[in-house]
Amino acid sequence: MTFYQRKRAKAKSERGKRMANARWSADRARRDFLAAHEPCVTGRVMRRIIDIDEQTGTMIEIVMRDFDSVREILRKLRGIGLTLATTKTF
Repeated sequence: MTFYQRKRAKAKSERGKRMANARWSADRARRDFLAAHEPCVTGRVMRRIIDIDEQTGTMIEIVMRDFDSVREILRKLRGIGLTLATTKTF
């Protein structure tokens, strides 16, 4: 490898490192911004449903809070194949 080739290879390597550091710092800033502005979940937990599938070994947890709407609860339940059963008593 000639002097010129080594010089070019070193310049490419340094440029790549600068670009990677710029990407990493931008990504770090984005993640810090999202962490600072992410809404915190509040509210009481009304019901917690854990669905364990023994065949696939997966577990899904559904948390229903006091501020969830009926539509939101139905969407969560539909994800595991359940429905919201309502019964009328006379």
